Amino acid sequence: ILSVNLIPASDVVFLEYGDSYNLTCASLSVSSLSVQISWYKDDELINNTETQVLTLNYTSPESVSNGGSYKCIAQGTIGSSIGESNSVLIIFAPHIIQTPSNIQTRVARKIQFICNATGYPLPSIEWRRISVENDLTTLQDIDNVTVDLPYNITNDSSINMNEVSSVLTLQSVDYDDFGYYVCIATLTSDDVYVLLNNSNVTLMDYHAISSTATLTVSPLGSVQVNPSSVLAYYGETVVLNCTSRGGPNNQYTWDIESGAIVIGRSDQLTLELNNLRLFSYYQCRVSNDAGSDRVSHIEVRDDVYVLFNNSNVTLMDYHAISSTATLTVSPYGSVQINPNYIATAYYGDTVVFNCTSRGGPNNQYTWYRLAESGSITVGLMNQLEIEISSFQLFSFYYCIVTNDAGSSSAFTILNGMLSVSIIPSTATVLNLGDSITLFCVVNHNISNPSDILYDWYFNNDVLVINGSSSLTLSYSDYSSVNQGAYYACFPYNNAFLFFIRGVSPHVPVLFSPSFSEQPDSVISKVNDSVELSCTAFGYPVPVIEWNRVNSLNTSDFINNIIELPENAYNDTVAGTNNITSTLIIDDIQYEDFGYYLCVATMSSSELSGDIQVLSSISTVTVSPEGSVNISSNGTDTKIGDTVRLVCSSRGGPNNQYSWTYHSSNETIGNEPELILAIDSVDQFGEYKCSVSNKAGTDNSTSIVN
Repeated sequence: ILSVNLIPASDVVFLEYGDSYNLTCASLSVSSLSVQISWYKDDELINNTETQVLTLNYTSPESVSNGGSYKCIAQGTIGSSIGESNSVLIIFAPHIIQTPSNIQTRVARKIQFICNATGYPLPSIEWRRISVENDLTTLQDIDNVTVDLPYNITNDSSINMNEVSSVLTLQSVDYDDFGYYVCIATLTSDDVYVLLNNSNVTLMDYHAISSTATLTVSPLGSVQVNPSSVLAYYGETVVLNCTSRGGPNNQYTWDIESGAIVIGRSDQLTLELNNLRLFSYYQCRVSNDAGSDRVSHIEVRDDVYVLFNNSNVTLMDYHAISSTATLTVSPYGSVQINPNYIATAYYGDTVVFNCTSRGGPNNQYTWYRLAESGSITVGLMNQLEIEISSFQLFSFYYCIVTNDAGSSSAFTILNGMLSVSIIPSTATVLNLGDSITLFCVVNHNISNPSDILYDWYFNNDVLVINGSSSLTLSYSDYSSVNQGAYYACFPYNNAFLFFIRGVSPHVPVLFSPSFSEQPDSVISKVNDSVELSCTAFGYPVPVIEWNRVNSLNTSDFINNIIELPENAYNDTVAGTNNITSTLIIDDIQYEDFGYYLCVATMSSSELSGDIQVLSSISTVTVSPEGSVNISSNGTDTKIGDTVRLVCSSRGGPNNQYSWTYHSSNETIGNEPELILAIDSVDQFGEYKCSVSNKAGTDNSTSIVN
């Protein structure tokens, strides 16, 4: 006998790219035996691998063909001893073997990113666009910077031998498609569970992330300058804004055409017009790795010098400015609150209301909450943030907006709810004598728990009003099954204006079947009518089935069931929480004797299986009257002969036999068979066999002559 194990003893082994892993086949035997090792992968023999150590390398895409379930078999070279090891599943983690390349392009052109990966099982590939240029190493890092992929992409995948390839295609590149792209090869735990029989093993997802590929889109055709022409006074400050699309890393350069010199390197150019040379034409150039574009002939000119031919005369600007006049528009009719009209939140949540208005200037915001003492001020900004730590905060809120021209208001309602659970949260089955306490749990940190009242519901009907947070149910007698139902609790608080409440899930409480009436034992004679009855309670109401068994032992009654008599039928009467079943055997026959019991079975969709309870056993005894007979070989008997008398009877159970000679009351045998060794003439004569059970007695005689 050989004991064989794999070392290391793991259900599953993950290899990273570049790893090397040794599997050792270790065998122990009751005697020193020389063994021959055979290695198997996916239940197929691996040729030329008879060594004790099997080495697996992950150094190329071809290595993943070695992924699978391994075991070893050791066989003694003398005799037929053999042993088989446990199995270990070898998984090759995903590895990127072709990373996508950087691409530079113009709009409306077609581009493709290509990513190839390997692993066992073969991974799936997905594409992400991220907002940073860095190479990232974890999926969490990528999730934090993921942005939407372009809408016009297609992703085509194919499998070639030991690798999977994914091609991301943009049929017509848009300016906004620029950015940083990565491919992610993923092997999920679900993929491994398909290969692994033991689902209790804890697994994780594995990812391989490519380096970042940059898609650079040329700004060609997108560059604009605002304003495109400026009429300004000497001494003023002028701001020119240059915008472009495409990217990333668009670089801006401003040139002045009068001197063809660079005067700015950002998208905004600020000019302080304190030199006549600054009244000129300007050019904005935008470039990135994919190309460049420019806008020329942006003109900045001076109003005074337009009218004055001598540009060598030094002039200054003159201004006259009026006092400020304010136009104030009332916010009347424009005030709104978001969320509008009514908002619902849980105790402990933070709720934010935003009050918006039009008109102005200088709109002033005031928030009020309606309380028992009247309206109280709760905020002076356009936004109101409420941390719900009291039931009084569930109320009416209104926002008043005022300015010098008038005022207006809007209101909203903050309604409250409670998050509730019930313990136990799954179905409970009570046996007779058991009890259970249900607990209603409010899943909030209530500052004053006594503010909470509890209603308990029984199959959607009110059971307890203004009760406590617990409810105890007992299965003390048969009437207790009336408590079987789906239970739910409704905690609530009567706040100033609103009824704050929560509803727990419904939890079933079931009552296991129990018998209030057991079937009695019955004695009868052939052709009598016999009735057996039992009554069972439970919730849900059980069903009753009668069974006949060949043994008084109920521990294995399923395997002891025999057929009911052909002339037996069942009469069942179902009550609200109980069921009574009567088994009637009309015209009972000798062979209908035996052991009968009723089985109460409760079924529910809340249970994984049925619950069965057995009644006590009823013994049906049928009298042997009219069935006793003796067979004999005792005719023409001589001294020295042996006579065999066999007494047979029907009915039962537990028929008792008694043999007597002539009119003597002395018992000479207690078995169905009586053996007589004839050695005297006194043994000739009449023999009587009497058969009795609880239902009656009968006898028969036979003469030995």
